[in-house]
Amino acid sequence: MDAPESPGTPSEFTSTDAPETLCPRCHNFCNEDYRNGKYVCERCGLVVKTQLIDTRSEWRTFSDSHDEGNDPNRVGGPQNPWISDSTLSTTMARTDAAGHAAQGFQQMSKFQGGTTSASDRNIMNAIREIDAMGAKMGLSDATKNIAKQCYKEMESKSTMRGRNIKAMVVATVFAACRQAHVSRTFKEVCSMSGVPRKDVTHAYKHVIRTLGLSSQTAGPEQYLPRFCSALRLPESVRQSVQEVAQKICELGLLGGRLPTAICAASLYIVVHLHGGPTIRSAKDIADTAGIAESTLHATYKEIYAQREQLLPRGFTAEKLAQLPVG
Repeated sequence: MDAPESPGTPSEFTSTDAPETLCPRCHNFCNEDYRNGKYVCERCGLVVKTQLIDTRSEWRTFSDSHDEGNDPNRVGGPQNPWISDSTLSTTMARTDAAGHAAQGFQQMSKFQGGTTSASDRNIMNAIREIDAMGAKMGLSDATKNIAKQCYKEMESKSTMRGRNIKAMVVATVFAACRQAHVSRTFKEVCSMSGVPRKDVTHAYKHVIRTLGLSSQTAGPEQYLPRFCSALRLPESVRQSVQEVAQKICELGLLGGRLPTAICAASLYIVVHLHGGPTIRSAKDIADTAGIAESTLHATYKEIYAQREQLLPRGFTAEKLAQLPVG
């Protein structure tokens, strides 16, 4: 039995027994001549069909090197869904195959870059900023893609003229976090970006208004898992904290307070109820939640009078004596 042919060296003639490729003169099988694009009878040599289309994989090498073997890059780069005509664009290299600056290549590359629309250039710059910021914040690819889509829609609506581009990028990242229910505070996003909070606030309002996104703030339950993990608290403590925070919201005890402040106050209560190695200082809890220690004490003082109503399941009223006096 003959060994199968390597995909890198296809034969020029392949026998086929399809009914439509039988020779009409001698009724013998025909061969596919891939080089000339014809069906040729293997007995009498009659050309049965012309303009044969080769449907096999193309294994020619398109690279600049003279090494033998297949070129896996022959199909070009992947599609870029964030810019227009990404499948038709061409990128001019600035160097030759040896890595040296080629004469005329830099000028051609500069000219080719000038043919890219200003909108696409802005989008590509914003994508780089979003990727860098997302990596710093530990965001998933899905969240970063939401931010990129938001920025692209803003660019397509021609609402970016005269805007602070860096602030708009930060605003779309924060909007993506809200849409994906990712627990990142506004203060945290602004501090990581280095953009003034006032500029990001204006940009975020513009994004919400233009795209019609929901401006509802995140609830405490979105921040609790991350804060408990940062403080190295066990799962039992996290469940108790979530129950206390839910009761605070249901009773309306801290209306107008930030969700992070509610989380911090709930944590402060629960760690003292559990006692022992789970106790964390007010400073550690405040730093984890991104609020001032004085804010934590003020929030705790507001709910101290209703501490009996906030007692989680599994705890008796005697445990309330372990709480610091508000």
